[in-house]
Formats: sequence, C-alpha cells, structure tokens
Amino acid sequence: MLKSVTVSREPSGKYYVSLLYEYQTIKPDYEIDPSKAVGLDMSMPNFYVSSREGRVDTPHAYRKMEDRLAKEQRKLSHMVKGSSNYKKQRLKVAKLHAKTTHQRNDFLHKASRKLVNNYDIIGIEDLDMQAMSRSLNYGKSVADKGWGKFVSMLMYKAKAIGKVAIKVDKLFPSSQTCHECGCVSKLTKDLSVREWDCPQCGAHLYRDNNAAINLEAEAVRIYCTR
Repeated sequence: MLKSVTVSREPSGKYYVSLLYEYQTIKPDYEIDPSKAVGLDMSMPNFYVSSREGRVDTPHAYRKMEDRLAKEQRKLSHMVKGSSNYKKQRLKVAKLHAKTTHQRNDFLHKASRKLVNNYDIIGIEDLDMQAMSRSLNYGKSVADKGWGKFVSMLMYKAKAIGKVAIKVDKLFPSSQTCHECGCVSKLTKDLSVREWDCPQCGAHLYRDNNAAINLEAEAVRIYCTR
C-alpha cells in the first residue's frame, strides 16, 4: 500500500520522487552456509580488502572532480551574487557536486549488491567514521568513499534476502592477530607497519589481507554462536 510520495529538488535543478510503500514482511526461506563468508577491511588507499577477492578500489568520484570543482567555484566567487551569470555558474557547480554523488552511490549499490549475492555472511569492522576523519585527517578521503553508506546498504540488502552482514566490534584486534596461529602482536599497533612475520609461527602477513581474513572468521563465529 502506498503511504506517501515525497518530491525533492536538488541544487542542480533536478527533481526526484520518493515513494514510500507499506507491505507485509515475509522472512526469506534461506539457509545460510557459513562456508560462504567474506571479511571486508576498509582500506584508505583503495576501498576495501576482501578475504576472498583481494583489493577493491573506489572510483574516487570527488577526488577526480576536485580540481574542476575548485576552478568553477573560484569563478562563482568572483561573480556578483544574484546576477544571471552567478545563477548560471551556481547551477554548474551544483551539477558537478550532484555528478560525484551519483557516481559514488552507483558504485556503492553495485558493490554491495555483488557481495550480498555472492556471500551468505559478510563480516565488517564497526568503525567510527567521524572519529577517523577527525583524528587521522582523512576528512575528504572518508567522505569520498562513502563507507558508512556502504555498510548500511550491505546490512539492509543482506537482511532482505535472508543473509547477514555482521559488524565486528572495533576493539577486535583484526589487524594485530595472526590468522594462522592466533598470536596477537603489539608491534602492529603502529599503522605504518603494513607487513610482518608472525613472531610465533613465522607466517608472513599483509596487514589488510590479514585483517580481512580475521573479520571473516569472527563474523562466522558470531553467527554460529547466536
């Protein structure tokens, strides 16, 4: 049943209609296979590192548009506010912002859908993105990735078809624990350490890949002990 219709207008001048429907939720008849699990470790140079598929990069929509945006915004700042040229230039800047947003959202939807279709259990670290952007000076990079929105998409898309996306506690030492033997190395608290040899079993570990494997295992453990 249709509950409401919301019409919104972007600064770029485009109109969008949002339809809200109410329907009876039917629990999907799907049996989860713990062997079909994946762990995702957020990566600042890329987008995430998967325990199954390796590195996945983001299109960096904002970064690619940043120079052009800066140029058009400088033009706007030199115009008389309220003039016809100002209005035309403001619309041009708004369209560039809208383009980066739509490119980012398109990537996030496609990436999350692929993961939900391919895996039954998805393990992700429960990160405080606002704290990361403040403390590590990753403001623009974090915003450009849209990690928070990506996690939200994974959660609701997995739930809709009877699968699970599990947030692993941020205190879980995914990066510091050797996925081969379980040894926790305090030396790896230093984020500049990207690879190392486990002091206990000697396995050579790559930080992001190791974290992704541990997040997968922890997500499976959480699911199986519920």
